[in-house]
Amino acid sequence: MVQDSCSAVGEELTFHFSVINFNSPAVCGFSLVPELPLPGCLIVEGSCPSDWLYSQRGDGGGDWGAQGPTGCFVAGQIRRGFSFVLDPKFCCYTAQYVGTTGLVIFQQQECFTCGFPIGLQPTPWTGVKKLYR
Repeated sequence: MVQDSCSAVGEELTFHFSVINFNSPAVCGFSLVPELPLPGCLIVEGSCPSDWLYSQRGDGGGDWGAQGPTGCFVAGQIRRGFSFVLDPKFCCYTAQYVGTTGLVIFQQQECFTCGFPIGLQPTPWTGVKKLYR
């Protein structure tokens, strides 16, 4: 799973991501299970390519799945077009990838955050030198 971009509208952050199958059997779905359950991490809504479905989990995570075998993808392939709206601004999940049988074929930790600019405080050089004495 690779975070492609993120955008903010008010307090809501939308994360766009792709799923890459490096060397496993066909991937036909995946779940994002929050490591910090409600009220910690909450996927507010999700979206996916037209041949996939999204559903919200009761624990604040999300499930994505292919609508049929043509939506599955094999080793060396990438699927783009996934996204979700997250509250709060940073969360980690256990990503569970599902094969053609509906069973989890592997899992890994995935963390999502938006890298927004950090405010700077102008300081003269003498102030910076004092920090390192």
